[in-house]
Amino acid sequence: MISSPPPPALGLWRRSLLPVLLLLGLLLWLLVEALPVQAAIEEGAWQSPLPTAELLPRDEEREDSWLAGVSELPEGKPLSVEIEVKALALLRNGEGLGGSASLAITSRSAGAGAGFELRFLAGPAAGHSLICEGQAELPSLPSGWHLIELACGGLRTQRLLRLQAKAPQELNLVWVSSGRVHGTVFGQDGMPLTGAEITLGEHRTRSDAKGRFAMSGLVPGGDQPLILKAKGHAAQFERVHVSSPQERSPELRFVLDRGRTVRGVVHLPTAELREARLVALPLGEPGLRTPWFDPSSFAAISLDERGQFVLEHAPAVAFELGLAHPRFVLREPVLVDRDAPRVVHVQPERGSLLSGVVHDEEGRPIAGALVRVSEGRRGFPAWGPSLLRRSQALPLPEALFGMGCVLARTDAEGRYCVGLPWKSSEVEVGAEGFLSSRERFTGRRGTKRNFELAQDMEAKGAHRLLLLFDPDLGRPLDLSLHRDGDGLGRSVRHDPAQPFVLPLAKAARLQVRVRVPESGAGPQCHELAVLGTRRLHLELGAAAR
Repeated sequence: MISSPPPPALGLWRRSLLPVLLLLGLLLWLLVEALPVQAAIEEGAWQSPLPTAELLPRDEEREDSWLAGVSELPEGKPLSVEIEVKALALLRNGEGLGGSASLAITSRSAGAGAGFELRFLAGPAAGHSLICEGQAELPSLPSGWHLIELACGGLRTQRLLRLQAKAPQELNLVWVSSGRVHGTVFGQDGMPLTGAEITLGEHRTRSDAKGRFAMSGLVPGGDQPLILKAKGHAAQFERVHVSSPQERSPELRFVLDRGRTVRGVVHLPTAELREARLVALPLGEPGLRTPWFDPSSFAAISLDERGQFVLEHAPAVAFELGLAHPRFVLREPVLVDRDAPRVVHVQPERGSLLSGVVHDEEGRPIAGALVRVSEGRRGFPAWGPSLLRRSQALPLPEALFGMGCVLARTDAEGRYCVGLPWKSSEVEVGAEGFLSSRERFTGRRGTKRNFELAQDMEAKGAHRLLLLFDPDLGRPLDLSLHRDGDGLGRSVRHDPAQPFVLPLAKAARLQVRVRVPESGAGPQCHELAVLGTRRLHLELGAAAR
């Protein structure tokens, strides 16, 4: 008996079974990958306001790994940097990301690719946001420029960090929204530009092979400064609107030209030319009111033995020439516009010097403080926290004259030296975490002046807990702090030779538990309210013995 073939419906069912099995396998794999994160959340790892961040192992297989070369740090004195993530509130299309997410902080040193990667675990919070707070201290990073990248939920942003010798750095990262911009960069010939660098505030990215770029993790709002640069083209400055998650983000289109060639000469004695630094400055608002430039906007100009220079691909629009010299200053800005002469002449004059040390209330020098000298009648606004933070990246070689003021940065020992170009000068000194100090100087004779800056308690948190211990305990302590109302807590190992300071954004009631390990004595428990600065001296001598 001859068997008949199977009905057509049965063959169709067999062919449709394979896609169903593949889909089930994919769902099973996603479930297995999500188990470790879900387990961490159930254990309460995200509930601590300051969770521990751990170094991730080096990834040998990924060719694009940011950790490549981590065992071969570039030259430079090893330093320490403390990274603190204050808050994270990411929105996508007006809705919360939901579930859990990890915030990755990555750094690499320019040139060698050495760096680190940290991960903080965030949990769901009330509303449409994810909140994550954390801090970590990273030892033995090389000095020089580092590129910091934050990534979470597919959103990325980058920041620049400069580590200086003998100057411990603290980097506060606050990512409060997910505003975004995107667009395309073209050349004059209409072709897309690959590798064009786009900078918006502290965020930076590059265009792809089709000239396209996208930036997220930005603060929404209009009239924000954006810089575009590409090799063989003049830098360009634009103001753009950053769309919020609820807005439709229009595609931007930029066309970069090749600029022009500017020739000039700096009139200085031959012996003084060796110490002169000439830079091209984008023409922004005077006195760094809105510093839209970044470190690479300072185009260094080479001088020959006669002081002559040639600047290729200079902006077609107007810009300024800035001069850095320890003894000579410019009394007026050197403006280079379309009506500038064929040869631009830069004529510095010998000026009186203002020098001294910038220190805090306890006499400790403040490294990296900014000193700004302006003509008294101009009345520049005071330093603000955001202005100071963005101006820290300026690569100041010495006291730099440009944009209507003289700007300098203190060295590792808090010392500074600036010129006083005008008969009446206003000097303002500022540093992150400190209240600025302003003073007026009359005359052109040399002056020495030390500035004392007070800590800005509002910037660091209006309230803080200060714990003091007996310095002769000789062993570390175990501290455990819990906040009433939400159950958030923190446990640390602390050296009693140093005071313990805990800044708080608002007044709170805390439970403090202190224990001396291996002493056999029970822990000391204290319950106290922190309003303003609360000091508590703990006597632990008997427990230590």
